[in-house]
Amino acid sequence: MQPVIVHDGTPYERILAVADIHGGHTALAALLAEVQPGWQDLFVTLGDYIDRGPDSRQVLAELRQCANYTNTVCLRGNHEGMFLLAMSPAAEVPDLYDNIPGTPAFLAENIRMWLGNGGLETLASYCQGAGAAVQKSFNSLKKVYQSRFWFQLKHISTGDALIEHCAALAQLIPPEDFAFMRTTCVDALASRQHIFVHGGYDPQQTLDKQRLFTLHWARPPDVCAFMDTTLVVGHQIMRNRLPKDIGSLLYLDTGSSCVVDGRLTCMDVQTREFWQADQAGRICHSGKLTPIS
Repeated sequence: MQPVIVHDGTPYERILAVADIHGGHTALAALLAEVQPGWQDLFVTLGDYIDRGPDSRQVLAELRQCANYTNTVCLRGNHEGMFLLAMSPAAEVPDLYDNIPGTPAFLAENIRMWLGNGGLETLASYCQGAGAAVQKSFNSLKKVYQSRFWFQLKHISTGDALIEHCAALAQLIPPEDFAFMRTTCVDALASRQHIFVHGGYDPQQTLDKQRLFTLHWARPPDVCAFMDTTLVVGHQIMRNRLPKDIGSLLYLDTGSSCVVDGRLTCMDVQTREFWQADQAGRICHSGKLTPIS
């Protein structure tokens, strides 16, 4: 599939970017309260809203609400891509990465990949308060998934069971959440001085010629630090839990719900002023980023 790209050259007062929320609704809510984006700003989220953290459903609901009070562009990350491949009917959603879809084995492998990268935590957020029958189905899914290696040693396929359980649990996911990840989210944003993507970028190709797999899954090569336009990315967690500015490359993934000491960062990419919230919802750091020469 071709990437969906937004071009916005409006001279906003602030261009606020957040990367890799990963189910960290408490940190996201704290940052929004601290930064208070409005109609004079552009609020850009770089993908990976779901998985790993405890509150994926709440994160999606919060991001949909952002469109009511600020200019918002939400990018797709590789985790939204995995979700769509695993949980959406194949007839409705073509494969995002030019693989050959359509077989149960293909769907089961997509489900295994998603569940192994935080999908279980996302499903758990939708199962909260849904009743005993739903919890039983979720527990059955976990049992099948967690036992898959034993079954494979016995040459017994667990693919059909994974598909069956996920199809039942997909009914819990509101249509507006599917629509948000499938159609509201885009794959790249170009502003006057910045390009925003979730993962990687090929400097040998124009933005409209980028491969979707590159934008979602890759990492930008070092040469991107010498581009004329600043490239703003997530996807790669910074070791010291602080954003990093190297030439024309700006890294904003600081761990959020992925690691014990992770933080969620919001930055005004025009001034490099930034704010961070920890997993308890405390504003734990703020300041102005100094470029690395």
